[in-house]
Amino acid sequence: MDFKGISPVCCFYIIMKRVYLTFILLLFSCSLFAQVIDTLQLRVQYKSVYRTTIEQSDERTDLQFLDIGKHSSHFYSQRYILTQQKIDSVRRVVSDPMDRLIFAAEQYGKQGQPYHLWKSVPKQDKYIYADIVSLKFGFYYVDKLTEPLWSFVAEERVIAGFTCYKAECTYKGRKWTVFYTLDIPYQNGPWLLGGLPGLVLSARDDKGYFTFECVGIEQKAKEAIPMKLDLNLYEKTTRKKFIALLKEYWLDQFNTGNRLRGQAYSEPPSAQRVFTSCFIDNE
Repeated sequence: MDFKGISPVCCFYIIMKRVYLTFILLLFSCSLFAQVIDTLQLRVQYKSVYRTTIEQSDERTDLQFLDIGKHSSHFYSQRYILTQQKIDSVRRVVSDPMDRLIFAAEQYGKQGQPYHLWKSVPKQDKYIYADIVSLKFGFYYVDKLTEPLWSFVAEERVIAGFTCYKAECTYKGRKWTVFYTLDIPYQNGPWLLGGLPGLVLSARDDKGYFTFECVGIEQKAKEAIPMKLDLNLYEKTTRKKFIALLKEYWLDQFNTGNRLRGQAYSEPPSAQRVFTSCFIDNE
């Protein structure tokens, strides 16, 4: 559409209308390919603090949701999903590549974490982990779901209005301290933490690289809300291969991206830094 002769305010509203309509169409098209696996019973909101590399000095925060169903759960970043929907919508209505790049760059560091974690899927003793490497290349793997071996500590806290009890464990290479509540009888929690007599509302590893704190709980809605599994944008791999790929990416982001795009090795830019991956799964 030619915007010549149209006031800047009108241009803005026309563009935003296009963004909104594209956003609705995007949601609809995505839902066509997603598999319904469960029905939502409870949604728990966690403020999370995390690192992607050991060298990272700034604290990054996220808002992650734990959707608990009748026989499975889904843990993901609500902030990342909303940011990607905005980026995709703008990409469809803004033709100038530089404007697209500027908008996407403005989201960096604020977009949250791209991973999804489905527990007890496809079977009760399995989980599916899906993640993004180099901003656009999706991978997923299926692995055995194991519960931590917990030690109970005589300490209590009130979190989100619930009395919580302390427990500790060493799990997947990290030492965790959590607080769980008996008032919400789901043996679940953020990430892969679970297996306690109630829901985990707070968790922290001993280095402070990863923390989760409940900031809200949404009870079951009157209408049935489906929980979906969508792996259409992801390539299947193994846990071992994915961790190796992520380590490689942070050591040489330029050439890992080139390899994933099918391009040959070339000398990395002089400004590129080398980082050490910081995995929540540290085994």
